[in-house]
Amino acid sequence: MDVFRGSAVGASVVGFFVTADPGKRDVEVKVLIDCTVDEIERVRRLLDDLWR
Repeated sequence: MDVFRGSAVGASVVGFFVTADPGKRDVEVKVLIDCTVDEIERVRRLLDDLWR
């Protein structure tokens, strides 16, 4: 499990992403804590780039 902590102090858990790599037979959970909408989008883009 990975945790992304953003700048929206006090927002608590605002979402999560689950990534799967069938080649490695690996699944990961990414928890988003105190993230703004912009920070959530940045994490999404980062994960998209990593899994292409």
